[in-house]
Amino acid sequence: MNGVPPECRDWFVDHEGKPRPWSRDRSTPEEARWALAFHEAGHAVTALAYGMHLVSTGLITVTTEDGGWATTGGTRVVTNSVSAQHFAIHMAAGERADLHHRSRTGPVTSEMVELALSEHDREDAIAFLGTRGFLLGRDHTPPGGMSWKSVQYAADFAVTGLWDPIEAVAHGIHSRGSLTGDEAAVLAGVPNPPRQPTDSPKEAS
Repeated sequence: MNGVPPECRDWFVDHEGKPRPWSRDRSTPEEARWALAFHEAGHAVTALAYGMHLVSTGLITVTTEDGGWATTGGTRVVTNSVSAQHFAIHMAAGERADLHHRSRTGPVTSEMVELALSEHDREDAIAFLGTRGFLLGRDHTPPGGMSWKSVQYAADFAVTGLWDPIEAVAHGIHSRGSLTGDEAAVLAGVPNPPRQPTDSPKEAS
């Protein structure tokens, strides 16, 4: 994509370097921006709640080569000291916050659930936690690990309990495009946990 700021370029690939999906499921860029703003706010606020240092969060809408539009986003956190369970819930919180946002327009439908699902976040979580020896099962519970379905349920509870700060951060993302971790923490009304010199960031999309 031409015209993408350098600080946003890592939003366009997943943990394997493959292109990330674009949000084009809504009829207008504005609707897509709101959906992704809540998605990224879900990642950002759960990260803060679980003691992760939040580096940045935001979204970007660009013009595609065919003259259309596409939107994507990214949230960068420091994960060194977080538990595997909390990291997994943080990764699922994006789609669950998106679904919660969509559900305010009416009863939850299978279409809403499908639109909010974020398979790339699930796959990122499986790959990343696998390097730490923690197993996530796509459709089963591996020995000593968790199923993705149980992670989603836990993320639903987390998002519900954190909805006010998630909504505040989502509005900030929507209006500004991107936020530093400290800016998002101010909007959420919580401190941004300090980052240690040896910590390295991890991306959630």
